[in-house]
Amino acid sequence: MKKSVELVLLLLLLSYLVIAEEGPGGYSEEAGGLNQKLSDAIAASQPTNLVTSNDIAPSTASGDFEIPAGSSVTVNNKGDLTSSYLTSATTKSGLTIKDASDATISKNGDVAFASAEQLILNDVTIINPKNFQYNHEKQLISFNSADRLTKSLIVLTSLKETTLQSSVITTNTEQKQVFKSTIPEGVVEISPKKDSQIIIDLSNNKAKYSLKKASLTIKNNQQKPLLTADSAETQTIEITQTDDGYITRAENSIITISTNQIDERFIGSETLFEWNVENGVTKAILQSPGTYRYTYKELQIDRNGIYARADKSFAQSYEIQRPQNQQPYTLFIDKKGSPQPALDTNSAYLSLPNHLLILNGIINYNRINFDLKTIQRFMGGTWWMEVLPADGSFLPIVETNADGTTSISLDNNNVKANISTTSNDYTAYFDDVAIKNNNQELTRQWATAPFILDTLTVSPTLLFKNIPNDSWTVTQFINALPVAEFHSKQDDRKKLFEKTINNYKEAQCDNLNTKLSIDYEIVKQLIEAFT
Repeated sequence: MKKSVELVLLLLLLSYLVIAEEGPGGYSEEAGGLNQKLSDAIAASQPTNLVTSNDIAPSTASGDFEIPAGSSVTVNNKGDLTSSYLTSATTKSGLTIKDASDATISKNGDVAFASAEQLILNDVTIINPKNFQYNHEKQLISFNSADRLTKSLIVLTSLKETTLQSSVITTNTEQKQVFKSTIPEGVVEISPKKDSQIIIDLSNNKAKYSLKKASLTIKNNQQKPLLTADSAETQTIEITQTDDGYITRAENSIITISTNQIDERFIGSETLFEWNVENGVTKAILQSPGTYRYTYKELQIDRNGIYARADKSFAQSYEIQRPQNQQPYTLFIDKKGSPQPALDTNSAYLSLPNHLLILNGIINYNRINFDLKTIQRFMGGTWWMEVLPADGSFLPIVETNADGTTSISLDNNNVKANISTTSNDYTAYFDDVAIKNNNQELTRQWATAPFILDTLTVSPTLLFKNIPNDSWTVTQFINALPVAEFHSKQDDRKKLFEKTINNYKEAQCDNLNTKLSIDYEIVKQLIEAFT
């Protein structure tokens, strides 16, 4: 049998040589057919492991492919290759594929396969992608799932529906992602929840993160947080590098910038701020409503209690709120004792080094709820003051509801405040007494506030002064003369009056004289207290 095959091949070869000697003029269709049969016979007698670009489409190469024996391979008249299995492939588009099943590699550069062990394109490596597609014209990668995606310094794991186009990665995942950050330098941590989505854009010298049901933390190389962002909605954090640091725009985010002892937090539908790693935030624009919160976070926990620095404690923590339906508000945040810049009606100067805050326009100034005790201890070369734990809320100190300038002068520890305002519609909170002026009508209301406000000046002649030591009252002065008192719930005289009335109510009904009489000494104390 073998000799018969060899004889047939030899006869075919001799026929080819005879026809070839006739030259171009002697070429016939019959000879061409014999030539093709000879090529087919020789190819059939050889193992098929390598399909070259010329075998697929001589004029429009798709790439080189290594196809194992037994695989089904088809090439259509458009030059597109379909294979049940590829050991390896390098395509016209520059994709390197390893161990792919049900692959289609098109003449135009498009690629699709059901699964592969690995795919590499430029700086992108994908491990175990499933239902992969590559659109050459759009330069778009998409796949249903993958174990890992690596692009430059980014490594993402346990991915679901994912696309990659240029430098933009969009993926669904419930796995915490940790990868290298260059803007700013450090480490990015993204913590997704169920049904979350992550979009990462690292193009044009910026870092942009759009997160649905996911939080973001960027830490420095010492693993200390630089930036944290969280939201119940879809939030966007865009960071652009500048010569002085970074500009960050945040949408629908509670975003915090952290330095050594300070946290600075923004809350609002949109916030734009400038910052650097050393000093934190230097300028910000709040939308309305919007909030800027400054928190001094250093505390010392001792077995005997919780302590804050005696000279600069967390009690200085404050908050600036911009109410609803107002113009955007600009904050100039001074960290070095710089002079006050020019301000308009919708801006503020905040300087703890100068112990001064100038708030123009309609604004709320709040302070952290706290109670500092008088016990101090010397620890680690520093004096610390004992702190009564508070709930961490921020309570109002002054609210202005009409345009004007509110100046807040702080003591050396940036805790106690003397406030003056030119607004004709305001509320000032002295402990549990709130003084409200609305349309020139002065009223008092009960409220809860930390003991911050010492004095409020609202005109050259009108002054409210908090007098807590002996009487727990707010006294109103006009031209330095006291004209009225607003008594606190904590005022001893009020307590005495309440005690007397209660004693009167609880007197025995069968003793009429006792019921209708009040002890002379108590009456004398009441007269002295209120005159």
